[in-house]
Amino acid sequence: MRLRYFLLWVIVGMTVSADAQHERVADSLLGRADSYIFVQLDTFQRLSRQAVREARLGSDSFLLAESYEFLGNYYAEMGARDSVIHYLELARGLYVKDSSRFAGYYALSIEATVAQARGDDPAALRSSFALMEECERTDDQLCLADAYWQIGSVFYYQDLQEDAVKYSQEALRLLAEDTDTLFYASCLIEYSESLRRLDDLPAARQSLILARDLLADYDVPVLLAELYLHAGANHLQEELLDLADQSLGLSLRLAQQTGAHLTEALALGYTGRVYLQRRDFPAAIAYLRRSLVQSERIADRTYLIEQQRYLAEAYAAEGRYDSAFYYSSVAERNYRLSVQQDHDEQIASLQVSFETAEKERKIEEQRTELRGQRKQLYGVIGVAILLLTLGLLLTVLARRLRRRGNENLQLVAQKETLINEIHHRVKNNLQVISSLLQLQIRGLQAGDDRARMALLESQARVEAMGLIHQRLYQEGRDFNQVQVADYLRELGTSLVDTYRLHQRVRLDFDIEDTTLDVDLAISLGLIVNELISNSLKHAFPDGGSGTITIRLYRLNKDLVLQVSDDGPARSTSVRQHQEYSFGTKLIDLLSRKLNGSIDTSITDSYRTEIRFPHTSL
Repeated sequence: MRLRYFLLWVIVGMTVSADAQHERVADSLLGRADSYIFVQLDTFQRLSRQAVREARLGSDSFLLAESYEFLGNYYAEMGARDSVIHYLELARGLYVKDSSRFAGYYALSIEATVAQARGDDPAALRSSFALMEECERTDDQLCLADAYWQIGSVFYYQDLQEDAVKYSQEALRLLAEDTDTLFYASCLIEYSESLRRLDDLPAARQSLILARDLLADYDVPVLLAELYLHAGANHLQEELLDLADQSLGLSLRLAQQTGAHLTEALALGYTGRVYLQRRDFPAAIAYLRRSLVQSERIADRTYLIEQQRYLAEAYAAEGRYDSAFYYSSVAERNYRLSVQQDHDEQIASLQVSFETAEKERKIEEQRTELRGQRKQLYGVIGVAILLLTLGLLLTVLARRLRRRGNENLQLVAQKETLINEIHHRVKNNLQVISSLLQLQIRGLQAGDDRARMALLESQARVEAMGLIHQRLYQEGRDFNQVQVADYLRELGTSLVDTYRLHQRVRLDFDIEDTTLDVDLAISLGLIVNELISNSLKHAFPDGGSGTITIRLYRLNKDLVLQVSDDGPARSTSVRQHQEYSFGTKLIDLLSRKLNGSIDTSITDSYRTEIRFPHTSL
């Protein structure tokens, strides 16, 4: 019997020792692979595969997840979308099962990356915002930088470069304080691409110069290949063809030496465009065909369409119209597939809107429950005070009630914390809805101005409601009362920025300092949103400038709202059209809800006055 236990102990010990040995080897291989990610991608891939094999023989699931993630990152550098999805999904499944703190971050980050690789931008946006919330909750700045970068990346591939730049700047601000210089430099290089697409070439150049200075002391040819690639694209857009050719030649040579096939494909494509501008069509065709062969594995269909159209242009310029027609037809077919993908994304956006509405319904049910619990609490406290007056004979009972009162006070504090969290989540949900509306606006075809304006107005209404919850969450004092003056100022400024009229239109506020209940403040905010939007759209035609005045004051027992502008008086047809517009109907509906009366006057300017009885507020 003793011999049996001894042999069992030896076998278990040998198994544990073997697991530990494989895990040490896998960890060492990952460390070596990490040192090659910016140096030699083929070596990075070979070491990562060896790490996967060793980690599978061990028992550390977190280490195996890291190994799969390394392989997924390699295929992302290659542009092999299916392999990226495969290995990152394996890594995510292991991270989800792991109980460590960082595993949750990595799972959400990979979830956003996989959704983006599949072309599901709404899902990528949801996962990125969820990662941002988790990072804010734990106050992890590096994690927050990753979340901002993920959000910026989604907007970049949707060609919403202004939003991409905004979130990328937040990520770079946090990364500048970190010690990972190479990662910071790689982000600066990618950031320059968004700036270039916004035609902000000087800023793009400065970003690349900063990245170059950071890399001066490092031997990182993979990053240098990307740096010269983006520098060449910058020079090409500036029509500095000799500088573009020089930079792209350096990028191409480094990409071929380091196995950076995606960078090689991009460098070949840009070089073809350089020769196309030089009207050296045979050389342009040669480079563009090489780029097309290399880029078949790239998941970005927009890039493929662009290369095929440039190749068709080069063939047509050379007089080879059959080849030009062929590549033009292929580009058109890919474009139709891209439009279908956009349609699928819009359906996904509608699903997000439905889920958000369901969450809001549950939040309202929780609010109702909280109100009932508060009433119950106040009743208990009143009974406790009454019983305390009965004297010494009821001392024991009074102490019990006092203890119960203290417990209920703790419950109130917990519920107030929950309300604060509710406002935070509603704010983030409305922010997601606003971002999805922005995606839909960008996806509209040129010339569809009515649909674009309708979506823009809906986005402004969503942001008007979102400002309420943002202020309640940030102030954190009284969760049911809103400071109207600050709220209306912020709302007006946001609307002027939305219509991009801040250089032509000035806002003048004369608002009495008062507070309103949340529901009433939302109604008032939507009214002001419609009136200011009305003035911004109609008061200053043909590039005119002027002032919009917003007044809110008490008159006797009423509260009076006035919104006026000094633009030219509107035509009769415009006024008649506005009488049947959705915005006008919304103003009338909200005013009736507050028992208000509307008075509109058109003299040298346009003024709307709404008077609310004080009892309704």
